Amino acid sequence: MMLSGATMEGLEPVSYQQELGLRDILIKTTVRYAGDAGYDAELFCSMADPSLPAFRLTPHGSTAQEWRLDIPPHRRP
Repeated sequence: MMLSGATMEGLEPVSYQQELGLRDILIKTTVRYAGDAGYDAELFCSMADPSLPAFRLTPHGSTAQEWRLDIPPHRRP
C-alpha cells in the first residue's frame, strides 16, 4: 500500500517498511521522505466482513497535505 499526495509527487521514499501482524491481522506501513514528510498507516480487514476495512493514517511533517488512497476493489464471484 502506498499513499500519494501533492507534497510527495515525484519524490522517492528514503525508507519504506511494511509488516503484517498475524495475531491481530493488521498491516502496518511506514514511509519516510527527505525532510520531515511521510506517514504511518494501519489497515485492518475483518475476515467476517472484508468489505468493511478500518484504516488509520498518521501523517508526519509540518506541511498541510492532501492524500489519495488507492485500494483495489474487492471483486466477488
